Amino acid sequence: MREALEELGLTFLKFGQVLAMRRDLLPAAYTDELELLHDHLPAMNIAKVRATVETETGCPLTELFSSFSKTPLAAATIAQVHEATTHKARHVAVKVQRPGLKAIISRILRQ
Repeated sequence: MREALEELGLTFLKFGQVLAMRRDLLPAAYTDELELLHDHLPAMNIAKVRATVETETGCPLTELFSSFSKTPLAAATIAQVHEATTHKARHVAVKVQRPGLKAIISRILRQ
């Protein structure tokens, strides 16, 4: 069920996240699995992350950071978080919003 919701996209992921909190409606085995939708979603690949950051900032990732982790710390419906280090040696967390999110939300609100 969780995997099907993941495949169906943002709206269904949110629905699954709400269901995860409703232990009065579903057996624990289902809600336990659906809880993974809160912060254990499939991650965007690093190429998409790089393109998103570079498009949003107008700078190559290498100009922004001396290092940028390929594996996210967490991935959720709206964004995922990566560890990075600035050129001034500051350790930071970079939250990268999933591309196309505004269009998806606008489409949902129009319905």
